[in-house]
Amino acid sequence: MKEDYIIFAVGECDYAIEVNKVERILPITEITPIPYMNKCIKGVINYQNHLLPIIDLRYIFNVTAYDEVMKKLFTQVQNDHSVWVESFKNSMSENRAFNLTTDHHACRLGKWLDSFSTHNENIAAILRELRPAHKQLHQMGQEILDIRDQDIHQAQEMTDDLVHTIYQSTSTQINKLIECSHTVSDQLQKLLICVENDIWFALQIDGAKDIIHVDKIEIKPMKQESGTNEFIQLQGVIETQENLVLIIESINVKELSSKNLPTVNMA
Repeated sequence: MKEDYIIFAVGECDYAIEVNKVERILPITEITPIPYMNKCIKGVINYQNHLLPIIDLRYIFNVTAYDEVMKKLFTQVQNDHSVWVESFKNSMSENRAFNLTTDHHACRLGKWLDSFSTHNENIAAILRELRPAHKQLHQMGQEILDIRDQDIHQAQEMTDDLVHTIYQSTSTQINKLIECSHTVSDQLQKLLICVENDIWFALQIDGAKDIIHVDKIEIKPMKQESGTNEFIQLQGVIETQENLVLIIESINVKELSSKNLPTVNMA
């Protein structure tokens, strides 16, 4: 008999859970931390006037926290543009070729900016400053390179007067993103509102991907040591056209919430 499963990402791996266990997919709202609780629990949210525990699957599966991933990304793009500016200045002062991109969509930061949107006003305010500054930095670089062909001295003066100033504006906004990496990660992740054995809870995931129809006989068993976890039981693995998907059979919410956490029964 075939069952419907929803596939979602946690780090580099895909997992799936039966659709009939999933109530809704929600953006992450304000999370209330609970002191002295299991570290697998991120906190609780108010869902339809009930407190639901949020299970941090990245922590359970020993995957780097998403805010650390975003902080690393923003630190990398900060370093990218520091190298970009230094290389540009050297190419001007030494009158040699500049080989890094002047397309603001092509660099690592540009690709991320093109793919990201937010309803958070604090992050939106940073992006309103960052996007034009970053675009101007790369475009000004190309303009200076074009001018250099006609007047090297003017190009060098523009490099000193303009590129440095524009870079400082870009760098300042990237630093703000580094400081807000936790908020950005919450904007990117989602919550699966689930119910199992009349117990309601939320799974924090990196994103929902697809719904698949699976016959139970298609699920390949896993070795016992790789298919079990103190809190999560994996049923097995299925192979899709894209990759392998691990099937979650059950989640021991009572065990997870055994310390000072209000387990919610909404039946």
